[in-house]
Amino acid sequence: MNPRSPQKCFVAIVGAHQMRVAKVASLLHANESLSTIELLSLVSSEEQSRTTNFPEVVNVEYLPCVASFDSYEDENGSTVRYLVKLEYYGANGTLKVGKSLAPFFDQINDETEFQDDNGSMEDVFPGIAAVAIGCGIESDDDVEKIKVFLNSFSSSCSKVAMGKKNNSHDDETDTSLIIECIKPNSAFTTMKEENDAFRGLNDELKKEAARTCSIGPGKMAKFAHEVAKRTVLRRWRKVITVESEDMQQNSAPNDLNDESGYPNDTTELSTSQGLSEANIEKASFEQHTPDPERTRY
Repeated sequence: MNPRSPQKCFVAIVGAHQMRVAKVASLLHANESLSTIELLSLVSSEEQSRTTNFPEVVNVEYLPCVASFDSYEDENGSTVRYLVKLEYYGANGTLKVGKSLAPFFDQINDETEFQDDNGSMEDVFPGIAAVAIGCGIESDDDVEKIKVFLNSFSSSCSKVAMGKKNNSHDDETDTSLIIECIKPNSAFTTMKEENDAFRGLNDELKKEAARTCSIGPGKMAKFAHEVAKRTVLRRWRKVITVESEDMQQNSAPNDLNDESGYPNDTTELSTSQGLSEANIEKASFEQHTPDPERTRY
């Protein structure tokens, strides 16, 4: 795998409370190792040799976002909960007014290549590549609403991530937007229970929890980084799968010697003269003995 310039991978951090999302963002910014993913540390040397079209280093840019929900009573008297908005609150998550996520997807167009020292290279992380959900959101229903909303933006990104030369591939599973929600530790039933336990810790234990990333905002920061790593690895495996399929297609034997559709010389000889495969091999390798009685010119 030849050295390639780093690419950028956008990962959204979605929560229900802006202050908690901002705290997670601050922890991610404080630890530079959480903003960089080295592909060489994730794959074997054998796997590395299978492609030249992937960066060795991927820089992760986290997007702090807040999801707002509301509800109403339908005609049957049942409460219907719905997603009001999902907005971006700046790199630090501290903007007073949220912004639309659409610009991160609107950047997708036909010019999805950039230049580095080794030539052109397709952008394998168009738009937002992954979403880590937490910070007050944990119900499957709320997570599903977020998925529906974001997938409405990301469908074009999945196609671009396949690569322009790979439009014939129908399976986009490996390049679809990854959306995952954080889960509680085994000692807790829900994330709310776990977060309540974190709030009950003294300052010293909270600092230790932030250092070990075992509970609280530190755990969410680590979770967001793990989601980013899985995204990078999955996109890379899709790239090598597509490249391997292309190589197999290009190396497949061709029964035609030109665009006219006529068979090659060997096929025509064996068919027209009725020679068996053994006779062809014998005729090709049997030593020729010259006749001294014949005149040579």
